[in-house]
Amino acid sequence: MEGSKKSWKTMRNQSPGIKASYTRRRKEGAKRAALKVKREQWKIEKVELLKKWAMEALPDTCIVCGDNRCFVQQDHHIERSAKTKVKLCANCHDTLRRSKDINDLEEAHRIGSYFKKNHK
Repeated sequence: MEGSKKSWKTMRNQSPGIKASYTRRRKEGAKRAALKVKREQWKIEKVELLKKWAMEALPDTCIVCGDNRCFVQQDHHIERSAKTKVKLCANCHDTLRRSKDINDLEEAHRIGSYFKKNHK
C-alpha cells in the first residue's frame, strides 16, 4: 500500500487525463491478476481431489480439514456449473482459491485427518 500511495503522490501535479490513464492501467492490472487466480481455481487435479474428498467427508463439515463449526462454513463450486458444491471452512476455501500448488491442500487435509483421529 505504501508503494501505491507513493505512486499517487507523484501524480498529484499531473493533468486529469494522465491521472485517469494511470488509474485505468492500475485497474486493468488488478483484473488480469484476478483472472489468473480464477484460472488456477479450476485446474483438473484440484477438481478431482475435491470430488474424492467430498465422497469421504461427513455432511456439513469442511472436506479438507474436517472443521464442523457452522459459522465458518462456505460453499465452494467444484466445477464451473453451479450445481456441484461442497462445504469448506473459510481458511481452506481461501487456500483453495489462491493456491497454485495442490500440495497446500493435501497438507491441510493430512493435518485435519490427523487431528480428527487423535482428538475425538
